[in-house]
Amino acid sequence: MNREDTNRYGPEIEISGSLGYSNGLGINTSYKKILLTVYNILGEPVQTLADRIFTVGSHRIIWRPEGLPAGIYLLRLKSGRFEAVKKPIY
Repeated sequence: MNREDTNRYGPEIEISGSLGYSNGLGINTSYKKILLTVYNILGEPVQTLADRIFTVGSHRIIWRPEGLPAGIYLLRLKSGRFEAVKKPIY
């Protein structure tokens, strides 16, 4: 999860990143299972953006928080033992 870009012209956040070949166990793979979930500031899940297998390479996911109030949200990316959390402001 490299960055989040807020679209100044509409409610849209871009999440992009790239996947390498190592699975962290020294075994090369050409795919990764990714779970990307949006939580509100109370820690409650509000939307799942990805829950599938991605191939190695660059990927981009657009989050359009339609119907959600403006505020701070948490984006949680989980893949195997790797986990990252970012706080985009919408």
